[in-house]
Amino acid sequence: IKEYGARGVANTTLDAAGSAWKITGKNSGTILTVGFSNNNMSRGHGAQMWNGRSWFTFDTNAPLDIVTIGAQNIPPDTYPITVDVVGYQP
Repeated sequence: IKEYGARGVANTTLDAAGSAWKITGKNSGTILTVGFSNNNMSRGHGAQMWNGRSWFTFDTNAPLDIVTIGAQNIPPDTYPITVDVVGYQP
């Protein structure tokens, strides 16, 4: 496998490829916007379509950074994040 595909999984994704999504704090209910970092997007190979979903692809050894997007007030809490990752052979 030379590459992998990744996309955020949430009730609310902010784009078709799952590069940004909303997560909710377990205790506070605070909603945060998170997504792949600008570094990820610049290192990526763009979106590929698999099984009717768009995924961003990256080299196998490239790290995947998930960051908050924009200025947000973030109270202490547990913020569950789910990311689907698949192996990809171009």
